[in-house]
Amino acid sequence: MVADLRADPYLPYVLVLAALLAGFWFWHRLPNFATRDEQARIFDPLVALGTYLADPSVESFREGVAWGRVPFGATFYLNAVALVPVVLAAVVLGQLDAFLAFDTPPRHLGYFYIWQGTPAWMWTVSLSIVRLVNVAFAVGCVYLTYRLGVQLRDRATGRLAALLLTFTFGFLTLAHEGGEDVPALFFTLLSLSLLVSYVRTGEAAPFLLASASGGVAIAFKLTAAPIVAVVATAYLLRVHRAGPEWRSALVRPWLLVGGAVAGLAAIVLGFPTLLVGEADVVLYRIAGG
Repeated sequence: MVADLRADPYLPYVLVLAALLAGFWFWHRLPNFATRDEQARIFDPLVALGTYLADPSVESFREGVAWGRVPFGATFYLNAVALVPVVLAAVVLGQLDAFLAFDTPPRHLGYFYIWQGTPAWMWTVSLSIVRLVNVAFAVGCVYLTYRLGVQLRDRATGRLAALLLTFTFGFLTLAHEGGEDVPALFFTLLSLSLLVSYVRTGEAAPFLLASASGGVAIAFKLTAAPIVAVVATAYLLRVHRAGPEWRSALVRPWLLVGGAVAGLAAIVLGFPTLLVGEADVVLYRIAGG
């Protein structure tokens, strides 16, 4: 990225524009939730914390992690990390017990009683951090779109592609809210960029990293699953590009196995619900439940 910033004098302006548009009005409706999805995603790590505080044990933590109506995969980790400053502030202010309200809360009235009974500053700060993290991922998506354009053609193409994404209304809407769509797009674009590098160089590292990145994208959003087919296509394109040495490029079982393991490991580790033994819930979601 540093090399691109030095080589292209227009890129910093494109990224600043993306940051301004994606970040503008991120504070909308605070301390209220922007959408039901945002509420569900931020509740997951809070319920895990509240359930554990009410009964500090491995079993209670497992129940808290498995509480969500559906497993939201890696979004759980992202929001949990974003909420660390809020938890630390609550400890300093002596308000850690406020999280006890999240101890396996019953699903009625849209959890309004929890929202109302929790200090407003907690919601304001929590939602602000989660949304700003999403904004950072959005800017990253714009840069990766630029990088793909540069890899496939030239810097002018990269700038045009980045600007088109920056001005896409749906993209900016998602960037203003806490959720998994923008992080999933980021890791999908990262995987694509790495795959382009693999097709051109044939080096193992980009292929393995692309497989892992694709797995992370799927862990964020199951609809990113087509990246698996893209990885396979990139492998075959490298075989075609190898020319007379196509046989050696085709027969690389360790690379295929390594990519599959990296992608699968990223998916499995990306679902905390799966790690605590609730595989049936994850399988139900994969099946479309």
